[in-house]
Amino acid sequence: MVNLPDDTMRVVNDPKASKTIATKSSEGRIHTIWMGSLMAFSPDQLVFAHLLMKRTHQNLQEMKKNGDLVSVSVTLEQASYEIMAKVKEYRTSGPLYDKMIEALTRLGIKEGLDKYGIKVLGVWVLDPVEVWNQGPGPNVGTKIV
Repeated sequence: MVNLPDDTMRVVNDPKASKTIATKSSEGRIHTIWMGSLMAFSPDQLVFAHLLMKRTHQNLQEMKKNGDLVSVSVTLEQASYEIMAKVKEYRTSGPLYDKMIEALTRLGIKEGLDKYGIKVLGVWVLDPVEVWNQGPGPNVGTKIV
C-alpha cells in the first residue's frame, strides 16, 4: 500500500473535483460511476459512502473477495490522477462511518440526501496501491507512487 501524495490528496478532498470509480463484475464487465462522496481522511486510504449504488456495491464485494484492484479517477482543472486501490472493507457503523456522515453534513450533501429519503447504507474503504499522473503535459501516464 502507498500514501497518497499531497497534491493527490488535495484533489481527492476538493468537492469541486470530478471523481469516478471503475469496478468490474465477476464476468469481467467494467462499470464506472461518478462518486461525489469520495474522500481521503488520511493519505493511506480512500473512503466513500454507499448511497444508491447497486452494481458497484456488488462488484466491490466480489473484488474484495478476489483481491482485485479498482480504478479511481480524480480531476480538478489541470491536475488529474488515477489511483489503483485494493478493496479493504465495508463499514456500516463506527467512527469512520460517523466521520463520513459528519463530512457529508459539512459539505451540505447530507441535507439533500435527507430531503429525498436517501440513507447512507455504509462506507467503503480502499487502500491505495498506485498513483498515476493523468494530467496534460509531459508526465501524463507516469507512475507517481
